[in-house]
Amino acid sequence: MGTVLEFTTSHVNNSRGTFGIVDLDGIRIVGAISGELLYEGIEVRMTSCGITQDGSVYYDFEPSSDRRE
Repeated sequence: MGTVLEFTTSHVNNSRGTFGIVDLDGIRIVGAISGELLYEGIEVRMTSCGITQDGSVYYDFEPSSDRRE
C-alpha cells in the first residue's frame, strides 16, 4: 500500500493519463494512477510494474478503496 503525495493529469497526443508521486514506506515512486476520484493522501496499491521493450521502467497504481477517509 502507498499514499499519493501529488498527482496531475496529462493530455499528450490526444491521450489522457494520470500520473503521480506515491510514497511506499519512505520510498517515493512516480507512476500511473487509475481511478476517477483521486486526491492527495488517498491510499493506492500497485497493480503492475516492469520494464518496457525500450528499457523504460513503469509502475501502475489504483485506489485501494473508493471512499474518502
